[in-house]
Amino acid sequence: MGDAVVWVIVAVVVVVVVVAVLVAVRSSGARRVEAQRARAAAIREEAEAERIEVQRREAAAAQVEAEARRAQADAQARAAEAARLEREAAERAERAGGARAEVEERLREADRLDPDVPTGGQEPAPGTVPPPAASGTQPPPPPAAGTQPPPPATPER
Repeated sequence: MGDAVVWVIVAVVVVVVVVAVLVAVRSSGARRVEAQRARAAAIREEAEAERIEVQRREAAAAQVEAEARRAQADAQARAAEAARLEREAAERAERAGGARAEVEERLREADRLDPDVPTGGQEPAPGTVPPPAASGTQPPPPPAAGTQPPPPATPER
């Protein structure tokens, strides 16, 4: 019986050691799982904070994009207005040029009809007074002795 008792004690010790190892492994696995859960929760919190910051940046980018679209639309409207004004200016210049040609033609006709206006290098008829010179075609008369000349005339705009 002595050997049987020894074998029973050895078997009980082996069973106790196996149970202790199983309990240790299980508790270490539970601690590891709990540590993984804690780490996952921390990562989720960081990600949520970053998500909020990303949303803020996206909103700021959308606002800048909207401002850019408004500026582009304003620029296009200004370009269209500038083109319209250029067309209007060209039309007015064309009409003014036509009117100027008509006025000049009428003046030539008046000069042709006026017996006092020399034409073709001819002198006015005897006893007629030549018309006054057109502005800017002849220099002004010299100033009287001892007086200062008048200041130069500025061109009208």
